[in-house]
Amino acid sequence: MPDMTSAALAAIRQAVSQAKAVPMSASVMVNKADMLSLLDRAQASLASDLAESQAVLEHARQTTYQAKAEAESTLADARRQAEGLIANHEIVTHAQEVAAATRAATQRESVELRREADAFVDSRIAELEAAMTRTLSQVRTMRARLADRSGLDEPETSVLPRLSALPNA
Repeated sequence: MPDMTSAALAAIRQAVSQAKAVPMSASVMVNKADMLSLLDRAQASLASDLAESQAVLEHARQTTYQAKAEAESTLADARRQAEGLIANHEIVTHAQEVAAATRAATQRESVELRREADAFVDSRIAELEAAMTRTLSQVRTMRARLADRSGLDEPETSVLPRLSALPNA
């Protein structure tokens, strides 16, 4: 699925880079319908990536739950065996060690699965953030150039919202 997101973003980049230049400016003209279609594809693939991340996280939760249930079952079995063989100290000690080792191994596996799921989700979100930051920066640059070139930011000719009124401008 990450390939679909990368492909959609690459298609947007290619459409912008191959778009017809507006004379005497750094701006380009792109087909609105094509660009919206490409953005819809990117959004859909990002949604798919997020759903996949959620599925991985849910799988990790289920695995953790199952591991805990297995550990509890193992501990319950060990307790029953220990009660039945209480007279024999060696068997009781061994059962406690096995139960503790099983619990420790299960906890380590649970922590590792959660860490892997969190790392995967974080990487997907970081990629989205980077792509959106680049796009926002490009949009701001294009608007600033257009405003500088055409005086669209002057109060008497204000056609567009003033750049200074935009958030993070």
